[in-house]
Amino acid sequence: MKKASIRMKWTDDTAVVAYTLWGEARGEGKAGMWAVGCVVHNRAMAAREAKKHHPVGWRHPLYGDGTLRDACLMPKQFSFWNDGGPKTLPILGPTGDSSNRALALAFKLAQLLLAHAGEDTTCGATHYLTNALYEKVPVDHWAHKLHITLRLGNHIFLKEGCDRVALAQPAEDEDKWLMEN
Repeated sequence: MKKASIRMKWTDDTAVVAYTLWGEARGEGKAGMWAVGCVVHNRAMAAREAKKHHPVGWRHPLYGDGTLRDACLMPKQFSFWNDGGPKTLPILGPTGDSSNRALALAFKLAQLLLAHAGEDTTCGATHYLTNALYEKVPVDHWAHKLHITLRLGNHIFLKEGCDRVALAQPAEDEDKWLMEN
């Protein structure tokens, strides 16, 4: 696997979302990475909605400015970015090829999320954590105050309230596109 020292400002939306998916759920397969992406998307949409009721320049304290990139990079929201972010990452080659299949998949999923394409498989979840952590934390922990929307692999997905936040319906050939590209 190629590695590179990353010394950049993380301004590329696709890269930020892709590395978030890869860093948070690379062992969870396509469904697990997509579910994490849905959480990122749902947070960005919640921030956009909240901004309508605040002065210009306001940012949601947990979800950021309404962009997927900012939702990923908000402090202490995704462990992959804690402590200033990763120091070394696998990289994609100049044509997008990678010996790291999970990373290549993460970039494809990030492109779909940024295009607001695909179904929200988490039923509007804005949070998730591992099964082990959920079982370990005390009953009065924030996670136990939210509704579980999905258990998938090693993660539990949660949200406040009961409203569903959905992405646009997927194109009929989306799954085929993912498999071919």
